[in-house]
Amino acid sequence: MLSKMTNKQLDSFIRDFRLAKEFLPRQVIVKFKDGTDLEKVQETLSALKATQIHQFKTSKALLLKIPEAITRTDVLAIVAALNEVQSVDYAVPNGILKVSAVPNDPAYPNQDDLIQVRSEGAWEVTKGSRDVLVGIIDTGIDYQHSDLVDNIWTNEGEVGTDADGNDKSTNGIDDDNNGYVDDIHGYDFINNDNDPMDDSGHGTHVAGTIGATGNNGTGMTGINWRASLVPLKFIAADGSGSEADAIKAIEYATQMNIPITNNSWG
Repeated sequence: MLSKMTNKQLDSFIRDFRLAKEFLPRQVIVKFKDGTDLEKVQETLSALKATQIHQFKTSKALLLKIPEAITRTDVLAIVAALNEVQSVDYAVPNGILKVSAVPNDPAYPNQDDLIQVRSEGAWEVTKGSRDVLVGIIDTGIDYQHSDLVDNIWTNEGEVGTDADGNDKSTNGIDDDNNGYVDDIHGYDFINNDNDPMDDSGHGTHVAGTIGATGNNGTGMTGINWRASLVPLKFIAADGSGSEADAIKAIEYATQMNIPITNNSWG
């Protein structure tokens, strides 16, 4: 059962648990200890009047919606109480993550950063490879951008035609059985669809730094002239996204054997 904390205990919990960050109202992530009886889990959820929104694949933690957690203090009190439950491994609020700032200095597009890291010397050794997958966990990518289109990853499991002769990339079927429908070029975890188009610009900027096509007489060049960039969108146009959606994106990258991810948010 959930035990109530005194105001002094709650204040101490907030301070010691370092929960000064922003988080979504009415949402909590909780991980029950391995082997916890399902009845015990349901008992805890019922006490909170909580609804399960999502279960994370790797950790098996639950994302819960708690209708009565209206204020910030409500959420923190529930998290604190959950962490006192013997069957709970951990509980945290669903924090809000934000993109790192992109400077608006006029000289920034001159790409002095490539000079500073001596990229020309590196290009004598390698200019990158389409075999290297890089997940851009961000605001998405403008995958139609002329400097990026050739370096956008394609999910081979969604390529070709199905048994009915329909294009796998648009047939509304999870052809590769990875849990995501028509994820031909990545995924949008905000809207739960297969279109990770960037509506902010931050993810596209990041993708360009990592892998804009080089030596094509257009725009800029990336530190890698060739790469396979995977758009994994969890940040909205306002520059913020939830930790839960970030976890989903990381789990996707793990599931799809994407060995490198860029996470330009804090």
